[in-house]
Order: sequence, then C-alpha cells, then structure tokens
Amino acid sequence: MPDLPTAYRVLVLGRAKTGTTVISKTIQHSIPRARYFLEPKQLSFFENAAWAEEQQRVVVKLIVEHWNAFPEERELIIQNGCALKFSHKVAIVRDPRDEIISRLYYYLLPYVRRAGYDRNQVDAWLAVLREKECNPSAMPVIEMIRRLASITGEPVSSVPAEIGRIGEYFQLLERWRHLVHVVRYEDFMSGHSSALEAYLGFALSQDRSVEGFEWTRRSMTVDNWKQMFTAEDVEFYRNALAESMGRCGYTDWKLETPPKLDASTGSDYVEALIASEI
Repeated sequence: MPDLPTAYRVLVLGRAKTGTTVISKTIQHSIPRARYFLEPKQLSFFENAAWAEEQQRVVVKLIVEHWNAFPEERELIIQNGCALKFSHKVAIVRDPRDEIISRLYYYLLPYVRRAGYDRNQVDAWLAVLREKECNPSAMPVIEMIRRLASITGEPVSSVPAEIGRIGEYFQLLERWRHLVHVVRYEDFMSGHSSALEAYLGFALSQDRSVEGFEWTRRSMTVDNWKQMFTAEDVEFYRNALAESMGRCGYTDWKLETPPKLDASTGSDYVEALIASEI
C-alpha cells in the first residue's frame, strides 16, 4: 500500500472515448480509501468551500470537451484556482483514429438517450455495421459516418468538426505541459506505466475493473483503426490530422491486410449497449 498524504488528490482529464475511465479507475484502485467522482460539469463542484477543509483522497475524471463552452472555468480547475486543488494532474491522449472509431460505435447510445428508442434506426445502423464486418475493405469509415448521420438525422461529430476539436486538445496539452503529466492510452494498455507510476509516487494496481461503468468498455485494445480504415480513410485523416498526431508519436499509417472485424466488439457490442437502455 502506498504511504500517501490524507489529502492526495488526482485529476484525470482527456477527451471522451480515450481511456479516461479505465485509467482513472485504475488510479483509484491504487489509492487506499480514495473516493471517485465521474465527470463533474459544474464549477460549483470544484468551488465547494468544504474541499479546502476536508482531508480526503479523491480521483476526479474530467472530460475536456464538456467544458468547451467554459474555457476560463476549465483553466481555473487546471491551474488549481478552485477550492479543490489537485496534487497530481494526468492528461490522457489516444490515437485519434482509434478515438474516432470508439466514438462511432458508442454514438447511438447517447443519441437514444436524447431522442428516444427507434427500432428502425437501430436496425439500420446495425445493418451498416454488419455490412462493414462482412467486407471491411469495401466501406470506408467516413462512409459509415455519413450513413449514421443519415440514419439519425444528426451531424455526427467525428467529421469534420471533431477533427478540429482533436487538434485543439493537442494544443491545450502543449499549453498545459508544465501542469499535467501526459499518458498515452496505448502505453498504459501495453503495461508501460513506469513514468506514470513515478509521477504518482506508487505502483499501479493491476485491477482494471470499471465497476458501475461497464458500458464504457468495448475492445480495450489498440490500433483498431488498422482493421477499420480503408485507403480512402488513410488519405482523408492523414491530411487532416498528421500534424497534431505527430506531436504525440502517432506516425504509422500502415493498414492490416487482410482486415478482419469481430462482431463482439462491433455490431454485437452496439446491440447489447442499446438493449441495456430499453
């Protein structure tokens, strides 16, 4: 057990679908008697005067884009300008190509929560996913995104607006480089956590459970894009993202041949995800 101060406090931040849950929960599992707070969206949570007096060990997970409309408040949190001050701040990065795919598979759940359950929409999206699984090379990811937008009637955020937001996040990390410890999701999932452990001051638990948040788990693997992308996707995303990605070492654009997709992390996952809501 690590010998830590009573008020040891960790902020884990990142974009949605980049591994923030599994990394933040692993850190919580590693800290005796640590409380866990999932994605607070109000500054009042951080400004609660009780935080200045309470001696608690806490891990707080923050999704960066939840605060895009309130950048000054987000900056206040990162700069430790609130009553809740963090001894350690961990920022997650993930290969944007895998992030886009993870968002694509997850998209229908929050859509159903907003718009209500429509069996025809669900079946139409599952049909797209199964078509992709049957012949991965025939349908680009960007075409899947277009079809999802057509099915839901909503502009699916993976392209093109989300590309700009990914770039903005990398720019934020550059600005915060003296305030946060950056962890690549791929390194964490590969067991390369020595730098994070040195920063936190203790060995991480091997417990990767996310009890209560199981819906956030899909494949728990890396380089999903190598199976999902087509040559058309590579050309599109390399033109859009190569500069931002290169800052964190994402420079490989080689696809797996022949690609093979598993329904358990694709259409079956989405079907189970939606079934859990109805």
